[in-house]
Amino acid sequence: MNPYTIYKNKEVLVLGLGVSGGGVGVARFFAKAGAHVTVVDKKSKKELSDSVRALRTYKSISYIFGRHPSRIERFDIVVLNPKVDLRSPIVRNIKILAQKKILRIESEAGLFLKQCKGKIIAVTGTKGKGTTASLIYTMLKRGKRDVLLGGNIGVSLLDMLPRIKKGTYVVFETSSFQLDLLRLAGERPHFFASVLTNIYSDHLDRYDSFGGYKKSKLSIFTYPATHRIDGRKVSGRLPKWIDAKKIKLLGEHNKKNIALATRAALSARVAKKDIAGAVYSFRGLPYRLEYIGNKKGVMFYNDSYSTTPDSTIAALKSLQTSQSSPERGRGTAKRVILIVGGVSKGVSFSGFAKETKKRAKTVILFGKSARAIKRSFIGSPTSDLGSRTSLEIFVMRTLKEACAKALQQAERGDIILFSPACASFDQFRNARERGELFKKLVGGK
Repeated sequence: MNPYTIYKNKEVLVLGLGVSGGGVGVARFFAKAGAHVTVVDKKSKKELSDSVRALRTYKSISYIFGRHPSRIERFDIVVLNPKVDLRSPIVRNIKILAQKKILRIESEAGLFLKQCKGKIIAVTGTKGKGTTASLIYTMLKRGKRDVLLGGNIGVSLLDMLPRIKKGTYVVFETSSFQLDLLRLAGERPHFFASVLTNIYSDHLDRYDSFGGYKKSKLSIFTYPATHRIDGRKVSGRLPKWIDAKKIKLLGEHNKKNIALATRAALSARVAKKDIAGAVYSFRGLPYRLEYIGNKKGVMFYNDSYSTTPDSTIAALKSLQTSQSSPERGRGTAKRVILIVGGVSKGVSFSGFAKETKKRAKTVILFGKSARAIKRSFIGSPTSDLGSRTSLEIFVMRTLKEACAKALQQAERGDIILFSPACASFDQFRNARERGELFKKLVGGK
């Protein structure tokens, strides 16, 4: 069946366009289908200019900026963007209308999974899902499989539907929010493989408790799957046929990601030599503990996609325990100047403060949650500080000021690590924009 014909002349509301183009793929999908599309977002047209520009050729799309539509019941289909809080009043109203069969709730992920003919390898987890999904894709590609990568990683798969065949593997990175929308819409996808990397405390600004967030992540295993790979039960021990010395990724957590990706690739019958070759060639993703240069003996790492304290702790540990070249941080214990800040997701920073005191010499905080994070260091244990009696902490207003302070404090042999442990939305459109600014400010390549 042509995936477009069933939506012709339907009235479709896309709730949430997104500054990262999150709603662009789905709006384009319905416009191509001949539907009448209304895109709604609380942000202004100027703030969403990139996303609007991407849809400029579709005349059947209209926009409402800065407010919600007055009559939701006139729509046949409402597509919820994963960024929309499902506890909000407008979503509660939409749920009521859906229960009365007045409209139908859809999501980009649900639309794709219903139409996809290929073999879906679904990957989720608090951290490492992007790296693991990309590793799986690289392994399958090297093994000469017909494979695509998309989903929460920033690529809409809806545009790829026409080229997906039964033998095509689709590595689908999915967030907890996307999984929530699948459940809300009553979708029952079948996966070739379900992969969970880990579950840490996160997104407590969107969930009432850690239990609710955990339930969301674990829902990936409620769907039928040929293979289930649970990272909570998989160690970071690599098979003997992968030479750890040839791996370019930093950190024990990435060994775990490699182990998970390897299991997924083996389930697709990729040869061991191709898996190993893919691992050796993989240098990681941008803004994920990315080495960006050395300036006057000071090294710079861009970990802008770190949005939780746990991921920043992992970055600190990775630099401290690396035993490779100087560019990969050898001998970095207590030589790290850490830049942290943004908008907290409602998680505790107490464990972060304890670990940071052991692993950094200076912390520079910025953004909305800076002073709240600083308070986490008060009363945090200092017994593990070794020869040092204190940790220098500075509070700045912006990332620009934080970088200037870091450069002022840095000495030859130091590392400036930008690993924010927070969301970016107080001062940036997204973590990518935040990472690009850091790179520009420190003169990275």
